[in-house]
Amino acid sequence: MRPRNEREREVDRLSKQLPYITNAQFRWVRDSVIDWHINCTGKKCWCEKCGQPFDAKLEDGGKAVCPHCGAELIVKKNRKRKLSGYEYIQIITICHGWQVIRYFLVRWEGCVREKPKVYFQEVIQKWCQPGRPTVTRGTSLVMLPYWAEIPYSGAGCLSIKNPSYFYTEWMRLKIYPTIRLLNPYRKTARKAANFSVICAEDILAVIYSVPYFERLYKAGEMDELKKVMKYHGNFQKYWPSVKVALRHGFKPKFWNDYFDYLRMLSYLHKDMRSPHYVAPEDWEGMHTRVLQQYQRKTQEVEQRRRERQAIRDAEAAERENRRNAEQIKSFKERMEHFRSLLISAGGIEIRPLMTIQEFAEEGAVMHHCVFALGYYKKPDSLILSARGKDGKRIETIEVGLSEGVVLQSRGPCNSVTERHDDIISMVMKNMKTIQRMAAS
Repeated sequence: MRPRNEREREVDRLSKQLPYITNAQFRWVRDSVIDWHINCTGKKCWCEKCGQPFDAKLEDGGKAVCPHCGAELIVKKNRKRKLSGYEYIQIITICHGWQVIRYFLVRWEGCVREKPKVYFQEVIQKWCQPGRPTVTRGTSLVMLPYWAEIPYSGAGCLSIKNPSYFYTEWMRLKIYPTIRLLNPYRKTARKAANFSVICAEDILAVIYSVPYFERLYKAGEMDELKKVMKYHGNFQKYWPSVKVALRHGFKPKFWNDYFDYLRMLSYLHKDMRSPHYVAPEDWEGMHTRVLQQYQRKTQEVEQRRRERQAIRDAEAAERENRRNAEQIKSFKERMEHFRSLLISAGGIEIRPLMTIQEFAEEGAVMHHCVFALGYYKKPDSLILSARGKDGKRIETIEVGLSEGVVLQSRGPCNSVTERHDDIISMVMKNMKTIQRMAAS
């Protein structure tokens, strides 16, 4: 998506200045992120980290040192000759006054006697500024069933994206230990280890925007912080009320119930900053009273809505009845011109449907929509019924009066019968007579 405003255009320009993976970051991925093993089959072993084979008698699950690269790795008994895997990593840095959170997809592959290859793909960037909305850049998504863990396209560049699930910190990841923070964020995110407990985007954006979250974070109350983080939107919306409640020593046992209570207070136009309401001494009693008032008011509003809807429905029904009456009157006037019309030849009689009841019977017997769709309402159409000498219906014909053509002719269930061409020919031979009757 193209940048839509000045901030997004600035992010799009600055993103080109971000460096790729540095040598130090590559060594961290190789040594700390990728989980290498030594694979053994009998005395034949090979090291995934360097790909070199060697002979040794090793125990499954134990640790051993590779004689080639010197890495101490866990031993696994298997016949694996190739390796592949992936992992997500996060790099937190700064760029020209922006706090940038970068997400990389790391893939690796290799086999015996070959040094493994490691590939990096940047999939998401989060650009943050204190008190401003976060700008998200990401790759396109490839939503295939078997790509549930890797939904990002391997082709294409990063572009501006709207926030969604796959452009958040949904994945399991490892954080690069060297973290660079803007000065406003340092007081909030001074403990780098906490980035592994709560996602970086929440620490740098959400916690900073709600003073209560910041207080819990600084106090190290991570369990309580994780519980209330999901109510971030409600905290921002009702923060003046929550602030009054906390100042008066009222802390709800269940925040979701409390925010429902505040929503009822707002609906009832109560004082949202009065301790009497937002920090009640008798929580259960006050909640019950407010709920009863809320129910009464919503019932009154619903009753008024139903009354208004009933009036609208009655007016609409009256208009529909007037319209139907006018259409029926117009239909009867039109059909008076065709009362004497009868086309007969080859054992077939064709006559117009003169009443709405005849339309209903035609549609029911022939199993088509001549009545259901109100063909009698069409001012420029004449509906004819072709029947045998025994009165059995064969086809229903629609004639376009102004064009002088047969628009359609259908048998039971909209089929085409054996006498279809004969019926069309009979009608067309008498088309001038039909048009003359219509004009009379």
